[in-house]
Amino acid sequence: WVRSSAGIWTTTGTGGAVFGSGGISVNTQPIASFVAQNIPGATPTINISTTSTANLTGLNAAITGITISWNNGYVPIAGQELTINFTDNGTARALTLGSSFEASGTVSLPTTTVVNVMLSCHFQYNPATSKWRIMWKS
Repeated sequence: WVRSSAGIWTTTGTGGAVFGSGGISVNTQPIASFVAQNIPGATPTINISTTSTANLTGLNAAITGITISWNNGYVPIAGQELTINFTDNGTARALTLGSSFEASGTVSLPTTTVVNVMLSCHFQYNPATSKWRIMWKS
């Protein structure tokens, strides 16, 4: 947060709120599209402050949980989008995304990769549950 000489507080990145004498104004601009390539391991961490698409490629082990992190001062916003692309290394891999993710009611969370086929999953942040809700997968 930065305070201007006029006494207005604002964030130093995209998205956030501005506090001034006229009340509170919320900036809900989506973050720019950033791609994180080949995040390794069975428990990858995706930083949503800097990533809107994560490519988990060449998986050589089951995913047992994905951790969602963000930079200090950043807060995910309602409807913020995250795409995760999974590709195995020629052997189908089990996928357990973890407690940061939820089914949408019409779309279930993925449970396995298909050999040599990229699985794309698109999520939106749900502030009511503080989880990433799957919107589609293909």
